[in-house]
Amino acid sequence: MKISNYIGFSLIILGVIIFLLGVSTYFWEPVSAHVLYKNEYRTVQNGYNGLQGFHSHPYKGGDPLLWQSIGYSYIVNGQEYTSKLIGFKLPFNNQLPKFGPGKTAYYFPGFPSLSVLLRGPDYRIYGAFISIGLSILLIRNWVKSCLEQYA
Repeated sequence: MKISNYIGFSLIILGVIIFLLGVSTYFWEPVSAHVLYKNEYRTVQNGYNGLQGFHSHPYKGGDPLLWQSIGYSYIVNGQEYTSKLIGFKLPFNNQLPKFGPGKTAYYFPGFPSLSVLLRGPDYRIYGAFISIGLSILLIRNWVKSCLEQYA
């Protein structure tokens, strides 16, 4: 049972760290960036329909996911850096800049090779880690109380 405590607390701590990293980007230095490439892929659900055969359609209940990757370069203190990091965010359904120069990236002042295009935390990441960690702890405590009650 102790291992579930460690896993639960570790996931919660990881979620808090990811949240704090995302918030810290608001204090990073802006720099002019040049977007080198931008790729987007729509995710569809494939399936077999007995009447129409094999087909593809968006996931039920909404639009397909738009998976994204991007590469950009920027110069800090005369040295050029390249990065692929969108931000501390999941790589889909983000508002990314278009190709070309004149975009803004944000770099960590103490480590200029670490940069992001989008500032802020992504609730989809830190929320998932914290929710799963809390769920593990709650289920562990519920199982423990059940075992103590019937033992």
